Amino acid sequence: MPARMSPRRVGVLAALYAVFLAGWWLGQPVRSDGRRDGAYGPGEPRHELRHGDGA
Repeated sequence: MPARMSPRRVGVLAALYAVFLAGWWLGQPVRSDGRRDGAYGPGEPRHELRHGDGA
């Protein structure tokens, strides 16, 4: 059974976890207008018109 985790080891694990989360967050896709895919602001339409949709 491993010994009790020292505060130093807990700090190292927290730092590694933070780096992992930051890398995951920065790796998320972003649309060309700066919003995340599927993210809409207030009053924005919930669909996007494509060519040939009759509009």
